[in-house]
Amino acid sequence: MQGLSIANAGVFSAAPWLAMFVATNLAAVISDRMIERGVCLTTTRKVMQCAGLVVSAAFLLVIREAHSPAAALVLLCAATGALGRTWSRVPAELFGCRRHGAVLFGFSNTFATIPGIVGVAATGWLVEVTGTYSAAFVLTAIVSAAGALIFGFLFDARPIVDLPARIRLSNGAAPTTTVSANPKSDDRSWE
Repeated sequence: MQGLSIANAGVFSAAPWLAMFVATNLAAVISDRMIERGVCLTTTRKVMQCAGLVVSAAFLLVIREAHSPAAALVLLCAATGALGRTWSRVPAELFGCRRHGAVLFGFSNTFATIPGIVGVAATGWLVEVTGTYSAAFVLTAIVSAAGALIFGFLFDARPIVDLPARIRLSNGAAPTTTVSANPKSDDRSWE
């Protein structure tokens, strides 16, 4: 792997994912605090998602100029860590959709796997044609920036489907979408 020993290759493979683990947990705390302080849910999700994608794209563009394995590793960890911000929205999708949360998560994960399949082939082809990873980093940065633009313009945290009147609670109010820590105490009469 680019002139690295097996031991160093292991560190280089694991470090970006460790950076993402740390960044994802920090992003979750930050987004929770934003919501607690009254920042609109749509704004919070847009900030976390778009910032993660744009910052990751920036680091991917800078990594092309790295001239040492250590510098490349730091930049790759920063790019992958920035993507950790984008995961702070996932629990919100699951908890906001009690009945079909698993289906939503499964669908979004399946859709998100397509770039992982196509991206490997595209990266291999780009490296073979150009002899360097630079074009692959540029392509990935473009996809991240496009994702940020699409999410920024199209995302809205409002429910897609409003509950029909016949599914309202006995007092006439719409049920909340919060999830209790004790599943037995959840009022699921509206499902």
